[in-house]
Amino acid sequence: MAKYSDMGTLDLRMIQSVAQAKEVEEISDIGTLLLPKTLDPETSAAVMAIPKYDIGTTYYLDPEDELRTVNGVVFLTDGDFSKEHKTVLLVNGVVVVKEISPETRGNIVCNGVILIHESMRDNFNVEIGQLNGVKHYIDFDDISVHQNQCLLDADMLEYLEPKTLLFVGNKLDVAENVTSQMLKEKQLVIYVGNKLRCYPQAAGYLRAKAFVGNKLIVRGVDEDEFEKDEWENQG
Repeated sequence: MAKYSDMGTLDLRMIQSVAQAKEVEEISDIGTLLLPKTLDPETSAAVMAIPKYDIGTTYYLDPEDELRTVNGVVFLTDGDFSKEHKTVLLVNGVVVVKEISPETRGNIVCNGVILIHESMRDNFNVEIGQLNGVKHYIDFDDISVHQNQCLLDADMLEYLEPKTLLFVGNKLDVAENVTSQMLKEKQLVIYVGNKLRCYPQAAGYLRAKAFVGNKLIVRGVDEDEFEKDEWENQG
């Protein structure tokens, strides 16, 4: 009998019989649990009967699938998918797709965000098997990624290419010297996972165009002393 606990990812796709399932006594404190996708009814029932506690996410995949795991940001290309086997890409973070051949096949399992270029809307043939998060089609020419925080000021904005996708995983602070007109001229595409804070002179563009996961805060309008302290202290 085996117990599995305190693991980021646990792959049990090798279970293919009732006897194998009964060898697993307990599964607990697992971030991502992988179980076999196709089983006979008896084996499936035995797998479901295994005691499981504190499991983050469970995915069902075939044993022959080629599994790749990415934590963070991945920029997908044709080379990320095998031509010989079905590739399953397990992503905890952000998937960015700018260009992939219509002939490319595979499967994405994502806990986070999938950003796909607008031009791929009708010919993106990689299957999204499971998504715990959001998917957006976005028109962009370049990309700038910041995993946690970013300060966007006039100097940084000057060096960004037109139609840049600015992705910030947690918090974006827009400086006082950035205006809606400057953002419009750059055609900046902004995606913020948590909070975006700006001054009134940039609020119009950001309210209309930015993707914000949690809250857009306008300094002096929406922001009170508690929010100022929370922003500064939590980072």
